[in-house]
Parts: sequence; structure tokens; C-alpha cells
Amino acid sequence: MEAPKSTPGFTHDPELVEVMGACLRIILDDIRAQYRHATYEAERLKKAGVAVFSLFDRLGLPRPEYKKRYGSTNPNRGVQRT
Repeated sequence: MEAPKSTPGFTHDPELVEVMGACLRIILDDIRAQYRHATYEAERLKKAGVAVFSLFDRLGLPRPEYKKRYGSTNPNRGVQRT
């Protein structure tokens, strides 16, 4: 079975291909910028003590992975007062 020689609505126009490629690059750059901004805001909110995973879930973005600065907490430790 042979592929059709011409597809309706398809033209091989190098200028059109170049313009479409430029538009797709702009869209991809915008998506990357939005993701960087969202992760920056998430880090800022995390430092302020706000839970950010629900924000990422609401936006449909993958959850960022954070490096633990401290060891895991011990829930059996109890409150220590001096």
C-alpha cells in the first residue's frame, strides 16, 4: 500500500514550516518559564512554611522533590522542655 502523494490541506512551504517551528519554540519557552516560576514559588512558600503539594496537584504539575536538610523526625520523642 502506497502513501498518498498529496494530502488535502498539506503544502510543503519552507516558510510555513519555519514559522510553525518558531511558534512552537515560543510556546515551549513559555511553558518552561511557567514551570520555573511555579517551582520558584513553591520553594519560597516552603521556606515560609506553606504546604505546596496541593498547589502543584491543582495546577496539574508534577510534584517537586526536595532534598531533606535534616534527618527524619522521631514522633516518639515527645515534647522536651527545659
